[in-house]
Amino acid sequence: MKKILDACCGSRMFWFNRKHKDAVYMDIRNFTDTLCDGRRLEVKPDITGDFRDMPFEDNSFYMVIFDPAHLLKAGKNSWLGKKYGILGQDWKQDISKGFSECMRVLKPNGTLIFKWNEEQIKLAEILKVIETEPLIGNRRSKTHWLVFMYEGRGDGIMNLPDTKVEHVIQIGKGYLTESDRLTTDIEDADRFNSFHREAKIKELGGKVVVARTTYTYEEDE
Repeated sequence: MKKILDACCGSRMFWFNRKHKDAVYMDIRNFTDTLCDGRRLEVKPDITGDFRDMPFEDNSFYMVIFDPAHLLKAGKNSWLGKKYGILGQDWKQDISKGFSECMRVLKPNGTLIFKWNEEQIKLAEILKVIETEPLIGNRRSKTHWLVFMYEGRGDGIMNLPDTKVEHVIQIGKGYLTESDRLTTDIEDADRFNSFHREAKIKELGGKVVVARTTYTYEEDE
C-alpha cells in the first residue's frame, strides 16, 4: 500500500511530481477534454472512486489530501466546471462524508491536508460542516490549506484521556462502532471518535441516540 492518498485528484494541478511513487490518485471522474482556450485537461486517476465511500481499509495512509469541488454555480460544460468540478445540492452532507472518510483511512497520527477555495462558500461554513478545528492553515486568501491530524489509535478508540462521548449510533437492537461492526454493548459502541459515517447510518436504517457517559482511556505504553 502506498503512503499518500489524493482523494479527489482532478488533474493533479498542485503536485510538483504528478506521478509521485508514494501516492495513489483517486477521483470520481475519468476523462480527457480540450478547454475553450485550447489547453488539454486530463483527469486520469489511478482509482476511480467516490470520496464519500472510499475503497480502502481503515488506517491505510500516512497522509490524505482532500481537495473537493468548491463551486455551486458553474456551467456543466464550462472550463471552470470541468477543471474544478461542481458541488451537488447535498454538498454539506457530501463534504462531511468525505472528511469523515479521509479521517477513517488515515493511520493513527496521520495528516490530512484539506484545500478549500471560498469563492462561493466561505471557509467558516465549511468548518461548521466538518465540525473539526484545523491545527494550522492560512487565513488571508481565498484558497485555504488546512492541516488536521487523526489522533485515533487504530482500534476505534481515541487516544485521549477523559473523552466524553456524546453520540452512539443505534441500528435496531444493536449499536454501530466506527468500523461498522454491530454490537449489542452500548459501552463498546461508545468507543469511537466523531468521524462516523452518516451514509452507513442511513444505509442501515439507523438513528443517532445520545449517550452522556464519560470514559477514561489509558494512554499507549
